[in-house]
Amino acid sequence: MLDGDLGENRGIMIGAAIGLGRRMREEEAQHDADIARYQAVIDQLSKQLLDTQIDLAAERCEIAGLRAFIGEIKRLDPETPGLAASGQKYQSGKTKSVSTVAYERAYDRKADEYGLPALKGTYAK
Repeated sequence: MLDGDLGENRGIMIGAAIGLGRRMREEEAQHDADIARYQAVIDQLSKQLLDTQIDLAAERCEIAGLRAFIGEIKRLDPETPGLAASGQKYQSGKTKSVSTVAYERAYDRKADEYGLPALKGTYAK
């Protein structure tokens, strides 16, 4: 009787082990599929981040070029109307030029357009 119980229990244990192994392989396959999906999202976000960094660098290059352009205009024609006093003043009391006021207005409009009101008034000096 004892020998029969061991044989029967051994068969049950082997069957349970086989079932457990199958279930573990199925779960592993599901985990692998999840990892592949997550990696695809990571890859997509990495590409978006790289594209955004390139766009930002291009904008910074544009700003550098425009600053050089403005500096050259100031050097060649310091009396240009765009450099004339606007009647508005900085907090320091220094008078703003007409071009500075136009810059600030455009900057603030773009900040509003992007839904970033905290950027308003944070002009590059």
